[in-house]
Amino acid sequence: MRKKRGIHWELLQEFVTRKQNADSVDLLIMDYNNDGYNDFSIYTAIEPNSANERRNVFIFDKSYDTLIPIKNSSNYPNLRYNKALDCLDSWEIYAGSSTIFLELEQDSLREFAGVSLFDDVREIYTINIHGKLKVLKKGNHKDLDVYQRYTNFRPLRVEQEVL
Repeated sequence: MRKKRGIHWELLQEFVTRKQNADSVDLLIMDYNNDGYNDFSIYTAIEPNSANERRNVFIFDKSYDTLIPIKNSSNYPNLRYNKALDCLDSWEIYAGSSTIFLELEQDSLREFAGVSLFDDVREIYTINIHGKLKVLKKGNHKDLDVYQRYTNFRPLRVEQEVL
């Protein structure tokens, strides 16, 4: 990150990151924490199924005029800001899919809830601050599309437009 001082630019921060493909940076600008300032993410990898895009997220901290790299952001594919819960969510696609709801805590993301669909079983759960998982509801659902992204877990709400 650079800041203009008079007629010169001063380097304030520099980041080095690894990525699968060196063709482009693939910068995505988005307000990841709903503070009114643009944050950004850089593409780091896409998994073999081409559905799980992983990115390193950088949050702009206006009080210090710095960018905060979110250490574990690349652990969560398809990250975005979730307006309904004022958090981030991740959507992971495999032989099933999972929507994971995440809180931003300083320079890391912490899971607090999720919805998974696999083998005709949907599980809705919460995770407390100590990492203990509590299943809220689990059941067989043969009629559900396994590739659903959720915007809420309580009450359960399905994303209207997926893929």
